[in-house]
Amino acid sequence: MMISTMLLLAFSALDWEAMQSEIVRLYNAGRFAEAEASLRRASPLVSGLDRTDPGIARHWNNAAAVAHARGRYAEAEAAYGQALQWWESQERTRDKDYARTLNNLASMHRVKGRLLEAERLCRQAIALSRPGDDGAQFLFNLAEILRGLGELDKAEQTALDGLAMVGEESSLVRAHLLQNIALLRLAQGDLPVAESRQVRAMELFRDLLPARHHLQASAASNLSQILMAQGRMMEAKPQLDRALELFREMLGPEHPTVATALNNLGQWHCKQDDLAAAEPALRGAIRIWQRAYGRNHPDIAKGLYNLGALFQRQGKLRGAEALYREALEVSETVLKPAHRLTAMILGNLAQVYEAQQRKTEAERVRGRLSLR
Repeated sequence: MMISTMLLLAFSALDWEAMQSEIVRLYNAGRFAEAEASLRRASPLVSGLDRTDPGIARHWNNAAAVAHARGRYAEAEAAYGQALQWWESQERTRDKDYARTLNNLASMHRVKGRLLEAERLCRQAIALSRPGDDGAQFLFNLAEILRGLGELDKAEQTALDGLAMVGEESSLVRAHLLQNIALLRLAQGDLPVAESRQVRAMELFRDLLPARHHLQASAASNLSQILMAQGRMMEAKPQLDRALELFREMLGPEHPTVATALNNLGQWHCKQDDLAAAEPALRGAIRIWQRAYGRNHPDIAKGLYNLGALFQRQGKLRGAEALYREALEVSETVLKPAHRLTAMILGNLAQVYEAQQRKTEAERVRGRLSLR
């Protein structure tokens, strides 16, 4: 037993950093299953480290990042908490790795729909960052959070600040920021600029990443939305199909990002008036989101709204009403009162009431819209 322990300690001292570097390399390559296998091999060695070794916190951060990527959010949150606890216990909260973990935890809260908590943590990380650290990456995350909150002008200025920080450097952070601006411009209806920014982001992803990588899928998915908004449906479809294929391959069929791809595919079928094909895609998206997030999440509100709009087009007004009411309850729970999605749900719900000659209820809903 003593020989085994001595070997464990010696191995830990010699190879710990190399093992963690390998985990980061696999994670960055999108090879999450392999990264997770490497983490399992490294985990028993943590007990062999000196309790003041920052490698302990970095291991927990890496474990959290992999669990986050795999869609296991409760596990990720617990591991991020372990990492932060180590930095705090060692009174090293000015360390750049502490700020990185705060930013990572903020990103996880953003994905989970806890946008206000995400904003708080991200701003804390930004306040701790220094020039040359990870400031541009943190600004990208904040821009994504602000976009989710519906604060589009603030989000775009944040992304532009990040671009100014990285300059013309070809980097993944620059690609992320360009993609963020593309989505903001899409939301604002500035489609030519949205497309040009997205195409440039995709060029950077192609230069910097393997062809089969989940970020390539994200880029294809985003481009499909911009093309659909321009009515270029036949150009959008191959991008949609590629995104769904890659997400399923890289992340697994039940990952919430797969649900996003299914929702987008359902929207494509709706725009093509193929409502029979749209419904199973939209239902599949909602099912995955609900299993991943529980009941209250912005994506679930969006999915319920989209399915309600499909029912409304089919004349299934009672079904549409039920979906809109559920979507409204979720959106008012997780989004700010002035969010665009909540207004869209209210507008459609009013239309459903009017189509059923329920004038009093329609007027009440429209009254809520006028107060926004």
